[in-house]
Amino acid sequence: MFFILILSILFCNVLVAQVDKDGQPVSWSLESEIAPNTQFLELTPPDVEALLAEDILVNQCKDQPFRFASSIAVVIEPLNDGQWINRHNGDRVWMMGIRAEGALSLGVTFGNLSIPKGAYLYIYNSSRSDFIGPINSSNNKSNQPMGTIPVYGDEIVVEYFEPFEVRGDGQFTISSVAFGYRDVSGDNDDQPCLISFTASGNSLVETASSSVQLMLVDNCTRVVSGVLLNNTSNNGTPYFLTTHTADYGNPESWLFVFNVNQQQCDGTLNCWGRSLSGAKMLLHDEESNIALLQLDELPPGKWNTFYSGWNFNADIGNEIYCMQYALAQPLSVSVSDNEPSAQWWEAKQKNALEVQSWQSGMTFPGSAGSPLFNSQGHVVSTFLGGNNNCRGWGKDYFSDMSECWEQLEPYLDPKRKGSKTHDGFFPSNAIRPDSKEVVMLFPNPANALVNVNFNGEESLLRVLIFDQTGRQVKNISPQFPQFQVNELGSGIYSVSLVFETFVHHKTLVVK
Repeated sequence: MFFILILSILFCNVLVAQVDKDGQPVSWSLESEIAPNTQFLELTPPDVEALLAEDILVNQCKDQPFRFASSIAVVIEPLNDGQWINRHNGDRVWMMGIRAEGALSLGVTFGNLSIPKGAYLYIYNSSRSDFIGPINSSNNKSNQPMGTIPVYGDEIVVEYFEPFEVRGDGQFTISSVAFGYRDVSGDNDDQPCLISFTASGNSLVETASSSVQLMLVDNCTRVVSGVLLNNTSNNGTPYFLTTHTADYGNPESWLFVFNVNQQQCDGTLNCWGRSLSGAKMLLHDEESNIALLQLDELPPGKWNTFYSGWNFNADIGNEIYCMQYALAQPLSVSVSDNEPSAQWWEAKQKNALEVQSWQSGMTFPGSAGSPLFNSQGHVVSTFLGGNNNCRGWGKDYFSDMSECWEQLEPYLDPKRKGSKTHDGFFPSNAIRPDSKEVVMLFPNPANALVNVNFNGEESLLRVLIFDQTGRQVKNISPQFPQFQVNELGSGIYSVSLVFETFVHHKTLVVK
C-alpha cells in the first residue's frame, strides 16, 4: 500500500501536457471587439489520384502505417505572416488561415513551440464545428516538433492569444500541413467485416481495450496501432508497444490519440479529441518487427486509461482478440478461436505466428502494431502484416513475443521477477485530492460482501484488488456499488476503485 500512496502523491503533481478540446478561442467570445479579416495561405493540393495508387501497392501486405494525409511543407511565423489584433487592455491575438481545396481534414506540425504561461493556441475550421486546444505552456517542446490532431474541413484558422504580461514572449513556427485525402470521420459502413469494438463478452478484454491507442506518425499523416503496457513495478511508466515499421520521422513529433472508439465518434473527427505528443524510442527490433516507446507524458486520470498486462510465453491459447485502428477508423476487433501457429512468413522471409482465419472481423491497413490479446486480457503479440481479406482468403502474421522477451525484460520486468506474464492495472495518477473523505468501504475488515459508499454522482466502473506482492487477484465489473471477497484468503489487500473520472485507492482487510 505504501508504494501506491507514493505513486498517488507523485502522479497528482505531474503536469500533463495533453491536447484536448476544452474552452474556446478568445475571438469567439469577443467578436464585437475583434473583427478579424483573416489572411489565408492557399496551398496547392497534392495529386490525390497518384497518392491513392501508391497506397494500393503499399497496403497489400498491411505491414506499413496507413496513410490518410499528405504532408505539405510550409514556413509560417507569427512575426512575418498572419494578422495581429490588439485589444484595448494590451492583450493581443494572432490569426492565420490555411486553405487547401478538396481536403477532408487539415492538421499542422509546430516547430520551436515556446508558449508563455497565460498564452494559448487553438486550431479550428471555418465553420467552427471542429477544433483542438488549448495548446499552452505545458506543451512546449524544447526545439522538438509537435504534431496535432487533424481538424475536419479544407479551411482552418490557427489562433494564438497572448496576454499583455507576456507580450512578445511567445514563439513558434508551422513547418508542415497534413492534407487529409481519406475519410477518417468514423463512418465504416462500406467495410462489412470491419467490426467496431463495443463489447466482446469478455470483461477482461473489454477492460484491456482502453489500453489500445492510435498513433500518428510522419507529420501526423499516417496511422499505426499500439498498446500501453504495465510493468512489474506497477509505477505507471507509459511504455507503448507497436511495430518497428512505425518509424517515420522524429518520435518527438508523433501523436498518441486516446479513446477513439465508436461511443466517442459522431461522424466527424470530434472523436479524435484527446492526445499526447512525443515519445522516446527505447527498442527498435527489425528482426521481431517490434518497437517499444516511452511516452513523454502520462495520460491524465480523467481519460481512464488502462495499462495492459502481458503474457509472452509460447502458449497463447485458442481464444484471441486483435484490437486495432484499421483504416484510421474507431477501435475495431478481430476474433478467432484458433491458436496461432509458428510458421515461415514467405513474403517477409522470417518466422512469425500465423492466424489462418478470423471468426469475426479482419485486419486492415492501419492494423500494423495492433496488440493481440488472449482470453485473460493479456497482450500476447503484435500484428506484423498479412493478406487476409473479407472473403476469408489469405493469412495474417504476428510477432513471436517469447523470442523478444530478452529485449523487453529490462523495461517490463524492472523487479526482476523472472516471469513472462504480468497483470495490467489502472495507474493511480487519477486519484482525486478530495476523494479521501467521500469514498468508504464497509465493513472493513470484511469476509464476504463489501459495500462502496461514495457521496458523489459518478458510477463505479471497476474494482481491482491487489495482494501484498502487487499481484492483481480480482478484476470486477460491479452491477451495484458492492463486491464479494469471500474467495480471497485472509490478509491485507489494496483496492483500486475506478470511477468515471478518477481512481481511488483503499486498504481492505479480509478476515
